[in-house]
Parts: sequence; C-alpha cells; structure tokens
Amino acid sequence: MASESPEVVVAPVMENGGAESSSSSKGKEEEQLESELSKKLEITEDAVEENEEDAEEDGSKGETSTKKKKKKKSKSKKKPQQTDPPTIPVVKLFPSGEFPEGEIQQYKDDSLWRTTSEEKRELERLEKPIYNSVRQAAEVHRQVENM
Repeated sequence: MASESPEVVVAPVMENGGAESSSSSKGKEEEQLESELSKKLEITEDAVEENEEDAEEDGSKGETSTKKKKKKKSKSKKKPQQTDPPTIPVVKLFPSGEFPEGEIQQYKDDSLWRTTSEEKRELERLEKPIYNSVRQAAEVHRQVENM
C-alpha cells in the first residue's frame, strides 16, 4: 500500500476585513505564512517517515510480509478445580485464604443480644482466623465426602 501524506491547507490571515495593507507588512505576513507552512510540512514528513520505519520493523513490507506473526496466548485466570480423586490441596483452590462461609443462622431469642452488642460483634471479628481454619477443615471434609 502506498502511504499518503495528509494535505495541509493554510488560509492566509486577512487583516482589516481583507483590505490591502502596505507592501512591507504584506511581505512580513507572507514570510510568516511560508515559515508556518514549512514547519507543518516538516512535521508531516517526519510522521510519514516514522510510520514507514515502524512498518518495516513490524515486517509488513516486501519479503518480511510472508512471515506469520505469532499470536499471544491470553492467560486467563481460571479458578483451579478439584480433580477426581482429590489431588489439589484445598489451600490452592482458595488462593485468597478465605474459605466459603456456608450456612449462617441467626441467634435465637435468648442470645439475640450477641448480634446487637457491639462488644460481642468485635469479639467475633477477632475470632475470624479461627473460624477460617474451621471453614478450611469443612471444605476438606466436603471434598473427601464426595468420593
């Protein structure tokens, strides 16, 4: 494919509603316009050269276009699943270290104060690591039981 450079069009700036001014100011304006045009032209030429160099590096020209690009394999983070019989440790199945809670039941009438008391809720929060180890044992039991 032939690369096409974008066209740059610059309209002259007219002062005084397009009325002609003195010849000395007209010459300065033309010089400014020419310098702006040349700068823009250099920028576009540099961009075209960079694009051509990038295309050559990518192998999209001539002989190198016959090479096939290797596709990158996307690494999907799938949750590992237990095999039958169970061979994967339960800790690897739950890399975050948080095991499933299971069924949570509310306290009955006489023990309802445990959920309303801030002090008791804090004590239960402090025992969370112990609960987590019990949940891990329960998960191991579930997997072995399924055998």
